[in-house]
Parts: sequence; C-alpha cells; structure tokens
Amino acid sequence: MKPITADDTAPEPPREIRESNVERSLRVGVEALNGLCEKFYGYGRPDRIITWPTGEIEFVETKRRKGRLAEHQKRDHARRRARRAKVLTVYTLKDVETYLFTYRGMANVRINE
Repeated sequence: MKPITADDTAPEPPREIRESNVERSLRVGVEALNGLCEKFYGYGRPDRIITWPTGEIEFVETKRRKGRLAEHQKRDHARRRARRAKVLTVYTLKDVETYLFTYRGMANVRINE
C-alpha cells in the first residue's frame, strides 16, 4: 500500500461564514460601544435596528458573503432611505468591522473572521 503524501490530500476549502455569525458579530460590536442592536422581525425588513447612545437609529441587513437582497427587501430599503433613514447591508465579518470602525470610530474592538 502506498503511503499518503501531502500531494495526495486536497486542502479543505474555506468555510463559508453563515449569516447568523455576521449578525452575532454585529450585535456584539454594537453592544461593546454601548449601542442597542435589536432584532427586527417582519417580512422584508432589515435584520437589526441599531440605536446609538447619541440617539441615532440605523437599520442593518446582514447577509452571507454571496447573499443577495430580494426585491421586497430592496423596496423596503428604498422606502426607508426616501425618509432619510440610514439603511446598510453587511456581508462579511470584515464589513461589520469596517461599519463599526467607520461609522462609530471603533478602533479597539477586533472581530475575528
């Protein structure tokens, strides 16, 4: 019997990060900044309502890396934006980190992907 070598074994493909992991990272990061990150239930609505200590409210949709917004979600986001609401979509843990850093100046909390 021939021994198995490194050339015989294929590397495992990178695991796809689930939408629930992206959503959990968002919640943990927002709460670390003293914000509220509440689950928003309802068909076509963004996944989370974020309320910052300043009183600002933002709506955030979470998707996995290759996820797409459905047409009813696009319409809902457009209606909210037409009323000057901030609506964002994050696809990866890096997007969550960028959102928290860019929009809230968070530099000391790191989210592992």
